[in-house]
Amino acid sequence: MQAKSLQKAIDNLNELQPLVFEPQEVQLNPAASPEFYMERSDSPLEELKVYLLNSSGDQKILLTGHMGSGKSTELNRLAADPDLQDGFLIVKYGVRDVLNIIDITYTDFLLSFCAQLFIAAIDNEVAFQPSFLTQTTKWIGQATEVAGLEALSIKEGIPEKIRSFFEKVLSILLREMTLRNVLRQSIERNLNELINLLDAVIDQIQSALGTQRELLVIIDDLEKIPDVERSRKLFVEAGSFMNSPRCKIIYTLPSHLYYSVDIRQIVDSIGKVYFLGNIRLRDRQGQDDEAGFTYLTEFIEKRLDLSLIEADAQREAIRCSGGVVRELVRILMR
Repeated sequence: MQAKSLQKAIDNLNELQPLVFEPQEVQLNPAASPEFYMERSDSPLEELKVYLLNSSGDQKILLTGHMGSGKSTELNRLAADPDLQDGFLIVKYGVRDVLNIIDITYTDFLLSFCAQLFIAAIDNEVAFQPSFLTQTTKWIGQATEVAGLEALSIKEGIPEKIRSFFEKVLSILLREMTLRNVLRQSIERNLNELINLLDAVIDQIQSALGTQRELLVIIDDLEKIPDVERSRKLFVEAGSFMNSPRCKIIYTLPSHLYYSVDIRQIVDSIGKVYFLGNIRLRDRQGQDDEAGFTYLTEFIEKRLDLSLIEADAQREAIRCSGGVVRELVRILMR
């Protein structure tokens, strides 16, 4: 996989692509190959894994770090971990794939969360109780009784019909501003009903899993919400909603909130925070940290033959990256 030519090196460098650890995903993007992965001694993910495997209850975990530090790659690796897969049914998705994060509200978030879980339950062949299907059908009827949403209504409370409803909902939340506002207002009339439905979906999944496995939901990209005030409303003002689902959840947290005066309230209302930092290139005396330079040199070497770039240029690229792996890839591409 190591590039021996500049043309091949381009295929191995994509600053926006986290590494993936499922074989079918690797085929779609060579730059995402797990062959490029490098262990990080400062990564909190091993500690996070131990915490998940040995804790009881529905803990919520917040993973934060500077943009481009490798959080998505670490979460992809965590989701593919055999020990976690043995102990959990893992549902992982990125918020940017299902929501317009420029216009996100906690109502949108909770609705998309419920939709993703129901679709995951179908995909994992969960057998739904008739009472749950009746509850869900009733809720859909209430949510779609306002003008503009009639086409979303369903008459038959069967899993595939409900799945179709949630798939349409996700499409609206992602792409259709006018209908999104109508749907949002309809849901907000009784948000507690949505929360009850979300917990009912979780209960159905957990019941199907039995006592040997738990549900773990990993939600990526929340740290990429560009509006500072919107992310604050989600994690601070709606912290109790983020903590309410009855299952283990990992959220990505914007780094600006980690450094804000709100962090104590976030921790108290949601859960424990883990920080994934950049690669350290300076020691406490302000001198070059050679361990960091060595690590990022090996990072480059996994992707391209070092003979393609002069040693001084390699070091300067690493220095200019500030220890941010995404920035280093962007510099190499230029």
